[in-house]
Amino acid sequence: MTPHSYGVETLPVQRFNKTDSENVLDHIVQEYPIALVYNGISHAVMMATPTDVELFAKGFSLSEGILTSLKELYALDVHQNELGITVEMTISSRAFAALKEHRRMMVGRTGCGLCGIESLEQFQLDVPKITTHASKIWL
Repeated sequence: MTPHSYGVETLPVQRFNKTDSENVLDHIVQEYPIALVYNGISHAVMMATPTDVELFAKGFSLSEGILTSLKELYALDVHQNELGITVEMTISSRAFAALKEHRRMMVGRTGCGLCGIESLEQFQLDVPKITTHASKIWL
């Protein structure tokens, strides 16, 4: 059950309808922590499907006002390890100054548990495995 390169994993699931259930294989979208690093400074970790990671990083940088143009992005490298995905970007000095200002005002907008963390090393997801089995009683 290895993740596909496009952020989709095929897993056995039990699909229920009004009267019955069946065991089938289904495609489940995966999300991974993606760390955004600018000029060597960890800025944010976001949960995202690992498709088009480069576009995600560029879009985040533009929409958050860190970059005003992609001309301010000099280099972008994507690295993956057991903790997640790191996108390292080299940006202009003007953009880096904007980033420093942005870091003072950044507020998390979601409840995914990543608000306030800046690196993959700070991310720990210890979710207990569900051990109960579904039964037709609750259908």
